[in-house]
Amino acid sequence: MYIPSKDVLRLRDIARHRARLVRIRTSLKCRIKSYLQRDGVRYKMGWNKKSLDYLKGLDPKIANFVRILEAIDDEIKQVTREINLVAGNMRLANLLRTIPGIGSFSSLMILGEVGDVKRFKNPKSLVSYAGLCPGVHQSGDRTRSVVNRACNKWLKWVISECSGKASMLDGRYMKHYHRVKDRKGFKVARRSVARKMLIDIWHVRLCKNSFSFHPFTS
Repeated sequence: MYIPSKDVLRLRDIARHRARLVRIRTSLKCRIKSYLQRDGVRYKMGWNKKSLDYLKGLDPKIANFVRILEAIDDEIKQVTREINLVAGNMRLANLLRTIPGIGSFSSLMILGEVGDVKRFKNPKSLVSYAGLCPGVHQSGDRTRSVVNRACNKWLKWVISECSGKASMLDGRYMKHYHRVKDRKGFKVARRSVARKMLIDIWHVRLCKNSFSFHPFTS
């Protein structure tokens, strides 16, 4: 049974903490918009200081939500600074950031969720751990692909987020994305790029070599 080290748990905690804060912030913004819509206000402004000051003057309940939102924003900024500092001083994080689509936050989350990459005997094992290794389900005369749901949901989420950026930044990822998208749609294409990224992550982590960037070609 794999037991993460204290260093791995620290990376996991800080990355998950930021992800949870962002989700709370998104939920608060949705709640504020819901109150505004209820009162017939169509809110098209952003979330800068001027906009938040405007919202505070509309309704006491909304003002309370805005103050919570500001506190969450401050906490996210503080955690982000810590993440950037930690990632900037970690060789493994720097190696992962050579893969297009992976930044400081995502590199730490990947490191925290994967832990010791040697526990995965091959890239497919890592892909399966992230719940992105499709299986086959048969029912009567019908056969369809299914995705493993017994997985590390944090790893699945972060690599899925990264895959969208990667398919726009690297020639190989982009070609693969469009090839799959033309046949099976964008959701399947995103998952397929995520699988390719996990394979590359496995090799980068195991060999401790930078990713070989693939430029765009006509």
